[in-house]
Amino acid sequence: MDLLLFSSYDSKADEIQTKEVEIERQNANSKLEKVRESMKGMLERETMLMRGRLADTLNARTCNSESERSNA
Repeated sequence: MDLLLFSSYDSKADEIQTKEVEIERQNANSKLEKVRESMKGMLERETMLMRGRLADTLNARTCNSESERSNA
């Protein structure tokens, strides 16, 4: 009889622990998703900045080339 009671208690403890682990896993996944979205936004902004800088550099070179041609 004692063995059955202990087994039942152990099973209930395992069940509670399993639920707690699942809740922690869900919380971690939720936080990870937020970090992913934040990083995605940051990378998109960085990409836009780099494209803008590249466009500025190309425009400056184009303007310099045109200026040199008109001076020649």
